[in-house]
Amino acid sequence: MRVGERVLYSLLGGSVALLAFWAGGGGSHAAAACGIGVCALVVVVAIALTERRAIARGKKADTEFGTLTCARLRVVDDSGQVFGLMDADEHGGRLRVLGADGKASVKIGVDRQGGSVIVWGDDDHECAKVGMGADGGTVMIWGEDGKARAKIGAEDDGGSFVLWGADGKARSKMAAAEQGGSMIIWGPDGQPRAALGVTDEGGVMGVSGNDGRARAVMGVDTDGGDLRVFGNDGRTRGVLSVEADVGVIGVAGHDGKPRVGVGVNANEGFVNVYGDDGRVRGAMGVGDGGGDVRVYGDDGVAQACLGVGDEGGMMYAQNTDGEVTTTLPRRGRPARV
Repeated sequence: MRVGERVLYSLLGGSVALLAFWAGGGGSHAAAACGIGVCALVVVVAIALTERRAIARGKKADTEFGTLTCARLRVVDDSGQVFGLMDADEHGGRLRVLGADGKASVKIGVDRQGGSVIVWGDDDHECAKVGMGADGGTVMIWGEDGKARAKIGAEDDGGSFVLWGADGKARSKMAAAEQGGSMIIWGPDGQPRAALGVTDEGGVMGVSGNDGRARAVMGVDTDGGDLRVFGNDGRTRGVLSVEADVGVIGVAGHDGKPRVGVGVNANEGFVNVYGDDGRVRGAMGVGDGGGDVRVYGDDGVAQACLGVGDEGGMMYAQNTDGEVTTTLPRRGRPARV
């Protein structure tokens, strides 16, 4: 039996004894009523004190509050261990949830600039954080080693999303703004491997090798687009370009000099073959009226030509001085089949 209950029962017994004493002694009814009233008042005060002490000791009690006003609020368990804190000052308010070890696990804070939510792990490192302000908000996630793993940010003119690897180096980033968006992917060595960008006028995409040099780049805009492929030395190996009604394909050698070129437009097309010195060695052209094939020497002068037109075809050869040595059909004579 609790101490408060024993006191209560003693007072009740005393009041009964006092009433019996007054009744046996021939006391007046007024005196008896007065004695009973005094005893009842003592009993009520004893009950109130008992319940107040019980609540102070952390005992359960059914209590309702219409309004609770305080500068600081602590939440404890039966043993007095603090598990929650709530406080406020002129800058804002805070709510903290503590673990069994007394360290913060969750914190919610609000001030004039915005608010934040922070979550800690068992190793006392931040695991996640959400922050909001006048310009936007961010979400950060950390790994068990305390290094950042992901970040989401939003501002007035756009947002971004970043991922990090276990080594703390960025792996990918995606961003968006009023003008367009972009995406970048990095390798384990921190060198960019791929990039994609988009604007109002077009876009571009690039892929790089382990050395960080570009391997392929593709771009488009309102006028057309092109694709370029590069070698390990960074020199161009192939080009595909389209603009309006013109298209071009080019292939280059290890030295970066062109080897083959193909072009087309609305009226004609051509194929050029180049030598090691970058000069044209062979050319073929096709148009509405026919086509021709030419072979060039080291000096860039045509040595032989085969042509076909509306009126027939012809072939001629000339020496390095530019003098025609052979003509089919021969001048002034019909060609023989």
